[in-house]
Amino acid sequence: MDADRIAQVVVNLISNARHHGLPGHPVRVSATALPDGGVAIEVRNVAAPIPEAVAKNLFSPFKATSAGNARNRSGMGLGLYIAHEIVKGHGGEIAYAHEDDHVVFSVRLPGGRSGTIAGS
Repeated sequence: MDADRIAQVVVNLISNARHHGLPGHPVRVSATALPDGGVAIEVRNVAAPIPEAVAKNLFSPFKATSAGNARNRSGMGLGLYIAHEIVKGHGGEIAYAHEDDHVVFSVRLPGGRSGTIAGS
C-alpha cells in the first residue's frame, strides 16, 4: 500500500469530522488489524445524520451541495471522492453510516502479500 495516500484518506476523514462535527465533542479514530493482514479504519464524530439525498452522492466529484455551502467554504467537494478513489485503488472499501448519534466513516483495506504498507 502507498502509506502517503492512505494517510491522505485518514487526514481527509478527520478534517471532515472536525469541520462538520458537533463542537466540543472528540473525533474518534481507530484502526484494527484484520485476519487477512488488512486493516479497518474508522473515523467517527457526534453529528446529525447526513441527509439521504446528500449521502447517496458523498463519494461523487463536484457535488451540487458543496457549492456555496457555508460549512464547506474552502472545499470543492472533492475530498471524499479522492478518498474513495484511493481506497478503491488499493482494493478496499469506504462507507458512511450514522450510528448512536455519530457520523461514521469506515475504511477496509485488504492485506497485501507482505502485510506491510509501502514506505513504512
